[in-house]
Amino acid sequence: MRVKGDGGEIFKTLGVSTVMLSGSEIYQALDRGVIDMAECCSANMNWELAFHEVCPYAYFSLTRAPVQGIQKSINIDSWNALGPELQDLMVIATDWWAKRRYQEVLRVDLVAFDNMLKYGVECMDVPPLLDKALQDAAKEFYVGQRAADPFFDEIMTSQEAFRETFETLKTLDNPNAFITQY
Repeated sequence: MRVKGDGGEIFKTLGVSTVMLSGSEIYQALDRGVIDMAECCSANMNWELAFHEVCPYAYFSLTRAPVQGIQKSINIDSWNALGPELQDLMVIATDWWAKRRYQEVLRVDLVAFDNMLKYGVECMDVPPLLDKALQDAAKEFYVGQRAADPFFDEIMTSQEAFRETFETLKTLDNPNAFITQY
């Protein structure tokens, strides 16, 4: 299986033989049977790379890829030099952009799903037992990562706190509660 990064290490714990190939090599490797499967980007990117021509099946899971990454990064010294009013403006502008980008990713992915189905690709959810096995393997993998790296542990702790807050907020009657909190 072509899979990169932590995902490759996690799949290995489940007995999968993993390789890292550049995006430009995936199609040919699938077509020639060098690899049996690949994980690569969004549905739209998979469509644009024509994987539908060599893969009769497409499996999807929120565990593996809930959304394309949309991140904001800025040098802390530059950020501090902006002052509070410009910092607020940057947060508003980048939040607006991130929401627009997310909407566009969803839109093009829905078109890609439709295109895959029309082409004859069988689109399915990852089987629940495999999804659970991946989640469990990931939790175990990240326990080791956290123990080895205090900064990684700090990031994971922050993500867990966010997840708890998000789970609470999404149960509220106010659909905008999440937006106003963050």
